[in-house]
Amino acid sequence: MAVHKRLLCYAVFAVGLLCMILACGDDEGALTATALSNGIRLENGTGHNVGFLLVEQETSAVVNLALVCAGSNELASGGTTVVDSSDIEGYGPGKTISVCYWRCPKSSSDEMHSTSVVAEQ
Repeated sequence: MAVHKRLLCYAVFAVGLLCMILACGDDEGALTATALSNGIRLENGTGHNVGFLLVEQETSAVVNLALVCAGSNELASGGTTVVDSSDIEGYGPGKTISVCYWRCPKSSSDEMHSTSVVAEQ
């Protein structure tokens, strides 16, 4: 059991480090996340289309992330959407929600960005 806990700690640390490395400023603006009573509102101020994923911060350590741009997770430049709380893995009142986003269409030179928001109580 102790080995499993140690491996879990290493995995959480590695994912956190990866997020810090991948999370960079965006000189064109950012994706803004706002907590609502029924989910998270996203506003795209980046100047280009973005793909996005929302997941509770502690749950993010076990997510296998593929950076895809598909209708349900793509937000047009200047667009706004509300992601329903039932569509966010690990969502709960007061939990910190990680918002990862990337440019669409994706190219090898693009970076992943992230922000976070605390879900309403």
